Amino acid sequence: MRALARGDSTLRGHFPAETDALDQTLGPHDLTLIVPYFEEGERRTRDDIHYVGETPAAETPFAKDAVFGFSHSNRRVWVVDKTLGRVKSDAVASLSQATLESGRDATAAFLGALPHATYCIVNANLPQHVQTLAEAVFALEASGKRILARTAASFGAACLGQESAPLATLAEHDTGPGGLIIVGSHVPKTTEQLTYLREHGDFEEFELDISNLSLPQPLPPPGTRSSLGKRGEQDSGAPFPVRDERPGEGLGRGIDAALAKGRDVLVYTPRVVVSGDLATSAEFSRRLVDLVKSLTVRPRWILAKGGITSSDTATKALDVKRAEVVGPILPGVPLWRLGEESRWPGLLYVVFPGNVGGPEALYAAWERLHGEINTNMKTTLSIKGDAFLINGKPTYAGRTWKGHKIEGLLMNSRVVQATFDDLNLETRSRWTYPDGTPYDAEKNTEKFIAMLPEWRKAGLLSFTVNLQGGSPEGYSKSQPWHNSAIKADGSLRLEYLKRLEKILNRADALGMAPIVGIFYFGQDQRVKDEAAVIRAVDNTVDWLLQKGWRNLLLEINNECDVKAYDHEILKPDRVHELILRAKAKKHNSQRLLVGTSYGGGTVPKENVVRASDFLLVHGNGVSDPKRIPQMVVETRAVPGYRPMPILFNEDDHFDFEKPDNNFVSAISQYVSWGYFDYRMKDEKFEEGYQSMPCDWGSNSARKRGFFKLLKDVTGS
Repeated sequence: MRALARGDSTLRGHFPAETDALDQTLGPHDLTLIVPYFEEGERRTRDDIHYVGETPAAETPFAKDAVFGFSHSNRRVWVVDKTLGRVKSDAVASLSQATLESGRDATAAFLGALPHATYCIVNANLPQHVQTLAEAVFALEASGKRILARTAASFGAACLGQESAPLATLAEHDTGPGGLIIVGSHVPKTTEQLTYLREHGDFEEFELDISNLSLPQPLPPPGTRSSLGKRGEQDSGAPFPVRDERPGEGLGRGIDAALAKGRDVLVYTPRVVVSGDLATSAEFSRRLVDLVKSLTVRPRWILAKGGITSSDTATKALDVKRAEVVGPILPGVPLWRLGEESRWPGLLYVVFPGNVGGPEALYAAWERLHGEINTNMKTTLSIKGDAFLINGKPTYAGRTWKGHKIEGLLMNSRVVQATFDDLNLETRSRWTYPDGTPYDAEKNTEKFIAMLPEWRKAGLLSFTVNLQGGSPEGYSKSQPWHNSAIKADGSLRLEYLKRLEKILNRADALGMAPIVGIFYFGQDQRVKDEAAVIRAVDNTVDWLLQKGWRNLLLEINNECDVKAYDHEILKPDRVHELILRAKAKKHNSQRLLVGTSYGGGTVPKENVVRASDFLLVHGNGVSDPKRIPQMVVETRAVPGYRPMPILFNEDDHFDFEKPDNNFVSAISQYVSWGYFDYRMKDEKFEEGYQSMPCDWGSNSARKRGFFKLLKDVTGS
């Protein structure tokens, strides 16, 4: 039997009491591993310092926990401190990242050579690190070693051989009554998430009555804002939060009535400074349990926020003995389906840890559970033969230009830096604006969105964005920057998705049809393996479908034939597998239109032609406009071709004032064309839509030349 003390990834909890108890009853053990690595929560250990994101753990609010607070981020010092000096510093070893990356045998050799009863800090930063650790532990145990571990979720999953699952599909959840959110956790992260949820969500809200508990006064509000009261009310000046005055059974009846009307309900404990003992937390939890027990209406789903809250609600209020894990609703947030012996068999139940996610995470989970497709979407893109239709009508209806048919084409521009951010602190300074202003990803997106109406008026119906961007230098030999909405395990970063959501919503409102790419060479290496690549595709498609956009083209990866790609499934011989996988996913009977692109001058291969809904080709490197018609003829001759749209969605050749250029050559063959412009050597800030920082205005000679010709061609 292998013993794991499954603990908190932020260093809180009953250490060393839990490991001591396990060692006394199941031991003795030769070695105790300390493994708080948790990928989904961005909890990593480097040089024995444990980090929450990029902040040393002892500098976070978690270190100030009233019950489980601590003073040291250095795990070796933390062990000595928590054991009150019983464990000496020379009895605490350190397993380095370099050893982990040397493989199972090197890791096992290091651990196997440690003296009996050693504590060992594991410097895990990546999923493959805990996978290697698990393999090394198995090898040592096979040789007779007894190993105990105090670990967060990731190492336990590695020991079980579990890989991160794609986000759970919610299309089949119950209908009828509303859902129930219960927030009990009091860590600052939860309070931040609760504030965002209340500001942006739509619920019936109830605060748990604690009037007869002896507690400190509520914290003052973080600022004056009207949205912290009931939605639609004016700010009364009352301290956050405004109390619902329906205590006891009346509170339960109010919740039942709201659920029965189909309204989602939010119940939360007051945001107070909790005294330094577990009794108060236990009393809060008991009252939440009693409240849930009093309900007579079965909710459509329940989300419980906080470790104690989710555990007690499940086991004490709902009598849960076992449950099926459907999958994560967000990274690190599992969705269960309750077992037959529970109070409400088959109910969907979300276990949301208090210390997981960014400010918007609780809202994002509610949004997925709420399951409401945005019925206000205005734009639907479809394909008929080789033509595009928007809202059932051909694009540029009836338009011809110099004898060339324009109706049904989709003129576009490459603008993949619209969501750009650089997570590498060492390269981030490269993107400072000319006036010295530091780069700001949110402002970059806002400036991009502000230009869309002008571009749409000029006849631009589409543009290409990408979850991994593109080279912020135009072309690059190496890419040390980290611009990726995709994490190593294939899960998606919420902050990127929020920026993309703003862009796609605005495009929908303007009647535009964006091309959304997933992978870019030079950044795909940040995704750990093929399983994670597949997971990223699944997560992206699920997110796009569940948001309800019907105006998109999905590009699996930019230029699949570029040799810089690491993963075989992203290369020409196998990329069709991902195209077919994405096409197979449906939500409310809707699916995405899917394809991929090839490098400049390259004609698509048969496997991609057969699998795709449309074909993407590039004009980079095609300096002679006469080559463009040849590419089109060759593409239409590929086995498997049938009448289907062909688009150039990247071409860095201009000459817009000349009668013969790549743009004109493309439309002469009834093929859409896409403008790709970057800031070339010694050019001014105004140039290009690819180079960062970007000036999204249309104020350079090349930009003006493109939009002038675009207006002329499309009749806009």
